[in-house]
Amino acid sequence: TESYQTQHATKEGSVAAPTAGLHFSTGIMDRLSKKGVNTCHVTLHVGAGTFKPVEALDARNHNMHSERMSVTPHSLSLLITACSRGTRIIPVGTT
Repeated sequence: TESYQTQHATKEGSVAAPTAGLHFSTGIMDRLSKKGVNTCHVTLHVGAGTFKPVEALDARNHNMHSERMSVTPHSLSLLITACSRGTRIIPVGTT
C-alpha cells in the first residue's frame, strides 16, 4: 500500500517495499542536507528470487534470478566524484 512506501519510491517494478529507507523522512533528509550531506538516488527493482531459499550446499550452485537497476547519469557522476575524492558513500537499501 501507499503507506508502506518511502519518499524515495518513485518507480514501480520491485516485488519488495523499500523498507530500509522507511526511517528517512523528508525532515531527516532536510536535516542531513543542512549538515552538508550529499545524496543521490539509484533504483533497484528487487526480484522474487531475493526470497528464494538457498538450498544448494555450495552457493555457486544456487540459481539466482536477475534484478533490474538504474542509475541516472547525474547520480553516476556524483558517485564517481565521491569515489575519486575518497568521500564516504553510505548506501541504504533493502537487499
